[in-house]
Amino acid sequence: PPRPAVASPPPPLPPPPPTNPSPSPGGETPVLRVRDNRTTTYLREMVGEGELLAALAAAGRATVVVKFYAPFCRACKAVGVKMDKLSKQVYGGEDGAGLDQVVMYEVDISDERNVDFYKKHNVTRLPTFRFYKATEGVVEDFTCSPSRFGTVRSKLREHLGGETGF
Repeated sequence: PPRPAVASPPPPLPPPPPTNPSPSPGGETPVLRVRDNRTTTYLREMVGEGELLAALAAAGRATVVVKFYAPFCRACKAVGVKMDKLSKQVYGGEDGAGLDQVVMYEVDISDERNVDFYKKHNVTRLPTFRFYKATEGVVEDFTCSPSRFGTVRSKLREHLGGETGF
């Protein structure tokens, strides 16, 4: 009797498109991470003064944006949602406009490892944003309510040279 035809295995699937953009200053690739099992962000977590100094050293001429927040702060939560969307526009957008010009971090001040860090930097109101340049130190320092989030966008545009899609 004839043998049944054996189906050949299907051809391999092509690799999925990259979900993370190319490397940013310092050679690190911004990673899309999940926060609270619901939202995603390209903001990197920063813990302590050492990580700030390392970020500034790796950033070269790029702007380092640091958002100080606390999980119990309602304004921080609302601004956080907007900041997550902004990070996706900067890093995950069609043109990847900010990849070589900005690196974004967030610091949870309720984390006991950050207590000395935020106190040393005189963070007294939340959420607080600091923009750093390696050669100049702090170049922007402001707090931001959800209704004034446009301030973050406009200052970021300024530091990116004004030519962005967000």
